[in-house]
Amino acid sequence: MKTGDILSRMSSDTAVVQNGLGTNISMFVRSLIFIIATLVVLAYISWKLTLVTIVAVLPISLFGVYYGRVVREYSVEIQSKKGELG
Repeated sequence: MKTGDILSRMSSDTAVVQNGLGTNISMFVRSLIFIIATLVVLAYISWKLTLVTIVAVLPISLFGVYYGRVVREYSVEIQSKKGELG
């Protein structure tokens, strides 16, 4: 590997890891707490509506997982191309 390739990948990968550890984890925890609290309140108000909501949200969640995998593949490819350009 060339020196420029290694340095470019190190700086780019460092930024990706920093963003992942900083922003994404805190947003995930905050969203998870919000979802749990919302489901508890919704179940208290109407358990039937809670079940309808869960059934409606499940396909959206599955699509989100699929979309996340696609984005991750493109991200790996982009990082590799950045390394080649450097």
